[in-house]
Amino acid sequence: MTYADVLRERRRLIIGYTGKILMGSSLIYLLPLLVLPFYIEESVYAAGFIISAAAAFITGFLMSTQGDGKNEVTTIKEGSVIVLLTWILTVIISALPFMISGGMSFTHSVFEAVSGWTTTGLSVVEVQKAPRIMLLWRSTMQFFGGAGLAVVMLAAIIGPHGFGLFSAEGREDIIPNVVKSAKLMMIIYTGYFVVGAALYIEAGMTAFEAINHSAAAISTGGFSTRVGSIGEYDSVRIEIITMLLMLLGSINFGTHYMLMKGEARRFFRLGEIRISAFLLAVFIPLVFIFSASKLYETFGKAARVSFFELVSALTTTGYSTVSYSGWDDFGMLVLVLLMIIGGGTCSTAGGLKQYRVLLLVKTLYWNMTRFFAPKNAVRLEYIERAEGPYEISSEHIINTACFTVMYIILYFAGVAVLTINGYSLRDSMFEFASAMSTVGLSIGITSPSAPALVLWTESAGMFLGRLEFFVVFYGIINIVRLFRVQKRES
Repeated sequence: MTYADVLRERRRLIIGYTGKILMGSSLIYLLPLLVLPFYIEESVYAAGFIISAAAAFITGFLMSTQGDGKNEVTTIKEGSVIVLLTWILTVIISALPFMISGGMSFTHSVFEAVSGWTTTGLSVVEVQKAPRIMLLWRSTMQFFGGAGLAVVMLAAIIGPHGFGLFSAEGREDIIPNVVKSAKLMMIIYTGYFVVGAALYIEAGMTAFEAINHSAAAISTGGFSTRVGSIGEYDSVRIEIITMLLMLLGSINFGTHYMLMKGEARRFFRLGEIRISAFLLAVFIPLVFIFSASKLYETFGKAARVSFFELVSALTTTGYSTVSYSGWDDFGMLVLVLLMIIGGGTCSTAGGLKQYRVLLLVKTLYWNMTRFFAPKNAVRLEYIERAEGPYEISSEHIINTACFTVMYIILYFAGVAVLTINGYSLRDSMFEFASAMSTVGLSIGITSPSAPALVLWTESAGMFLGRLEFFVVFYGIINIVRLFRVQKRES
């Protein structure tokens, strides 16, 4: 078999699996229709979702018939192509309800779809005017986007041949079986969602609001049914429930499984849990003392704001209880820092990820201590993870450093675009950190009146931040390699 024949086979495999995922995802577009029996007057908006479901199914069917029918194991290279193609097509199809039923422009519709699937929460929808079916669609995208579209389809229809999809989505095996890991993740994830919705109802939300907020909180998405987000409820109980869901969503799925197995003693030995606790323990009091206490009149209000906003920033959820118009530079700096650091690996959260930050800090410490260690000393350098102590290699450190450098370069490139459009450096750094780390907190730049260039730049930042740069870049390179055979044949 020639190299060209191999590429053709892998191309058919990619097209086939992408088609299967699109066909499977077609049912997701119909879920918002479940609201119609309760709000029959919103039936006029149903066409956009039916057309989207049909578009996903027909496109997927045509691709699956053109692809290879064999169930072969996908590699990470092929997985990156499948994930990239699936996400691009899904975003375009998911924008249709906003365009058809919502009357939004293509730019605004794509922006909202990207923000939903990447669990960012930045929005150009006027929540106070939007129909309930559209609000539920936003939350539905965040729920499935948090789990990972490829992971959901892997658990449901693709089976054990989708290893490359699992890895390309940024996931790790919870147990030594890809399919069982994916299904276990969905069980844990859905369980938290159901419990969260029940707690919200008990705290005073309507069933519709509870479902939307629980889906957006556990996915660390941040879309709300209220203009003032969580702050509009002015309820300590709702804020505590939200913080709990945000923290659960930002924790590695492997850690949840570890707790389910009764290994609670190891919880606070895990590197990501320790750095998360350290960051919150240090910065919440600092923000309270130097920022919040000067801005809010009572001790209780300042404490509530400090806790909630910093947890929301670190977990990259984007729910808020206050406006940031009066915040000083120190408070804003802390929020930007926590948004960039982000949540745990293999969680629903975005950002640079706590594990990478911890690894770079430990690498600095290890390098410094080498100067004082005996010349022939044998050193075991590791980080405690849910699956056990993980020994750190030089290659692993280099890969992490490369990713971090790429993150910083793209972050400042995005900030530059926003400043070119006339926004201040302070506001631009905050807004693009929120977009690229898939957070959703806003200083006011993101709005229906924002320039198209700003919205497309933020959309690119959200997309790259959710899929992580190397998956996108490798996916593009592999698409060129795999599909240039077809061009030569024609």
